[in-house]
Amino acid sequence: MRAPIDIVIVPENKHWGGSELLWSKSAIALVEKGITVKIVAYNKLVLPKEVLQELTVHQIEILRPYHSKVSRWSNFIHRFLPYRLRFHKDDRRLALIESLKPKLVVVNQGFNFNGVVLMTQLWEKNIPYVSVSHGVSEMYWPPKELRKTMLAGFKQAKHNFFVSQDNIEVTQLQLGQRLTNLGLVRNPFQVPYTTPPTFPEVEGFHLACVGRYDFKTKGQDVLLRVMMQEKWQTRPLTIHFFGDGDDEDNLKSIVDNYKLPNIKIHPYTPTVDIWNHMHGLILPSRSEGLPISLVEAMLSYRVAIVTNVSGSLEVMLPNETGFVASAPRPVYLDEALENAWQRRMEWEDMGKKAGAHIRTLVPEFPEQNFADTLITLLP
Repeated sequence: MRAPIDIVIVPENKHWGGSELLWSKSAIALVEKGITVKIVAYNKLVLPKEVLQELTVHQIEILRPYHSKVSRWSNFIHRFLPYRLRFHKDDRRLALIESLKPKLVVVNQGFNFNGVVLMTQLWEKNIPYVSVSHGVSEMYWPPKELRKTMLAGFKQAKHNFFVSQDNIEVTQLQLGQRLTNLGLVRNPFQVPYTTPPTFPEVEGFHLACVGRYDFKTKGQDVLLRVMMQEKWQTRPLTIHFFGDGDDEDNLKSIVDNYKLPNIKIHPYTPTVDIWNHMHGLILPSRSEGLPISLVEAMLSYRVAIVTNVSGSLEVMLPNETGFVASAPRPVYLDEALENAWQRRMEWEDMGKKAGAHIRTLVPEFPEQNFADTLITLLP
């Protein structure tokens, strides 16, 4: 008979991103504390080699039971069907999770609705679970049937973790009621905590836009429209894009066709190397959780220019550690960038203040804190 597993982690995303850092690092922290852990992941989720190696070293098995029986034709007509009438894929994860007999399941969501169907299934099988939501969009409000599923999934969880207080508040509005089993969790980061890089001494001024190339949520198009203005093309300011994603070709096409010489698009670059050469961060996001890139920039003593969405203002001090655009629209981002430009000689000092401030809010090892919390939730 199979021995019970303490914790099963289920990442709901099919692509690797910032949302995967917490569960992957926490899994290792749990094993180091004597907790047995297994991962149940989608086939499409490709883990970075270094992450896969770490999990293997700690003997954390990754199981991939997902099989799809939905045809291409079914996927095509999905776009014309209401949520409740769509074809469902043959998801075999639940049976596998049951066979593992876990004491607790961690459902890791990119947004606040990806894993709610699984959450309700776990509840029906009397399997204890918690959820982690890494982002919430005010642009997306769940239809009636999905809202019911979300409400059931969140209410029956032992706990629901979010990366920002704003995400908690918006989720409760989407559900139409307050919940008591909600709380905050911090994400791990990939920059030094105790030895931030020195401020770069290079010609001109350089801002990094770091994140997935996804115009809908990350708003790179808003920043491009700002940089099309003549005043920015004549100033010694360069915007550097770091990331990848479905809108990469569109990004490159805009830069080429609109002839934007002060925009640079880079291949994959380690985060530490980014902040060795950049003076600050600019994020034109339309929705977020709490951007890991913002936390990493602040930990690296860098000024930030962000839009007022989700959790960004929960860690920033406007006009002290960075600048805030009132909304993700070109006119407001331009205003914030103009304010930053007029105070460009203060960026280094503002960055130092940002570094001190973020360290009062984010611990050095968030995954250790999360692992300890999960252990307290084990029966």
